[in-house]
Amino acid sequence: MISTRPRQPVIYIWAAFTKRSPPGMSSILLIHVPLRRPQEMHLSKADLQTTDISAANLPVLPSKSDAPSFSTCTQTLSVSFVSLPPCSEGSPIDFSPPIEVLEQILNFIKGSQGPYDHTTAKTLAACCLVCKAFVPRSRYLLHQDVRIELQTTQDLERFIRSLKASPSLCGQVRVIDIDPTNHGRVDQSWISCALLQLSTYDFGARLCLDLRAVDVQVLNPMALRGWTRRRLKRILLEEIPFTRYSQLQPFLSAAEEVQLKHLRFDLPANHHFGTLIAPVHHTLRHLSLQCDLPVAAMLMNTSWFRSSRQLVQFKFSCHFTDPEHNMPYISVIVTRALEVAKHSRLLAVHLVCISGWKIHLDPHGITNVELVQERLWGHLLYITAIFQATSLTVALPTLRLQVIIEDSRNELRVDPSEWSDLDDALISPVNASTIQNYELTLSYRYGALVSAESVPRLYRCTNDIIQKLLPKFTSRANCTPVNAHCISCGLHDRRRPADAGKHKNRGK
Repeated sequence: MISTRPRQPVIYIWAAFTKRSPPGMSSILLIHVPLRRPQEMHLSKADLQTTDISAANLPVLPSKSDAPSFSTCTQTLSVSFVSLPPCSEGSPIDFSPPIEVLEQILNFIKGSQGPYDHTTAKTLAACCLVCKAFVPRSRYLLHQDVRIELQTTQDLERFIRSLKASPSLCGQVRVIDIDPTNHGRVDQSWISCALLQLSTYDFGARLCLDLRAVDVQVLNPMALRGWTRRRLKRILLEEIPFTRYSQLQPFLSAAEEVQLKHLRFDLPANHHFGTLIAPVHHTLRHLSLQCDLPVAAMLMNTSWFRSSRQLVQFKFSCHFTDPEHNMPYISVIVTRALEVAKHSRLLAVHLVCISGWKIHLDPHGITNVELVQERLWGHLLYITAIFQATSLTVALPTLRLQVIIEDSRNELRVDPSEWSDLDDALISPVNASTIQNYELTLSYRYGALVSAESVPRLYRCTNDIIQKLLPKFTSRANCTPVNAHCISCGLHDRRRPADAGKHKNRGK
């Protein structure tokens, strides 16, 4: 629409963003462009009085080649012109939008692509050149969560120059990602200098440090010493080769959250890695291991892990193969996790297999075992081996079995022969004295509860199903279902065939 002020006509363009918008929603970008004088636009006064001037030749955007372009983030552009009543000289009409509207528009740009997307950064940088009203919010969102990716010495030099030019950026940096292997670069001589220089800046307690494929064996010890006195939010070590624990010690004790992915070493079995101990003020609260079973068992056997009494979440994910060969490592991992859980009342343990099965040990004493029906035989093989080789040394009175059906067209398969080995493992003296309650839940892949039509009509309750699958375990005197009088599992509301026939005759 066109607003004719005395001496300064103004045009507002409403551009609807439909790309990457939720269904039924759209975001609006308001662009405020001052128009040139009517005689320069070759637009007569009679044209301004007409109702429809959409065919007029209006220069909406400047024709300069360096003007900011919004073609990368807009899909449709709708422009509407509405004639306004003439206003007097002393009462101009101001249609400038509130600052809150502009902030919401720019917030959508930041949230539509993600905080670390390159397209988002380019779009916000272009918004800074639109007008002065866009600059404060665009600049704030552009520097709100900064992710720095350092791959070469040139990247480090540019980042250091930026910090010296704008010291306030230190408080906006959230992630520093050092990955020297991108684009085939393997020179790591600059990483020690990078860590030494970056340790002198105060980035705050929300900084996350990611090291990928960095050879910690060649790092200067002086470069690592500065990070031992820092408190970081998260440290990620991925594809890190090491020969001694002392090479990992500075990183494992400087953050509340530690993620170790694909750590590797090609050394003989009798190699001595030294000792890995926890510092006096050990603040590790979240630990995630995604590595091979021997590496995880070796790390969890150290005093560093056993002294982590402040842990609230431990997650181990791996591709479990060959249970007979790897069972000693699995036994060490589960046993050490249970020992820490015995001293930490808030610890939640997550054992995740890439093939699909999961075991969650809840701080409230619930052991949640998640299985997929389509891969049930392989999942039960590992779950049974874990219960056979590991004794529950911590009080976990409730066992919850969650069976997931990937294909909603399939019916729940109730075959006690598949569960017989697990039934024998659960009635062992150690497990039988610990587990006192049981529960079975049925769901589809995305969390929806299994419909009653997917369960054989012989079973009217999920308690009947688990008692059929695990008869020895559920028939013990001290073992009872969580909800003995269950009426809410979704199977009780369906009628028996005889009842359905009576209801049909009654309708006639």
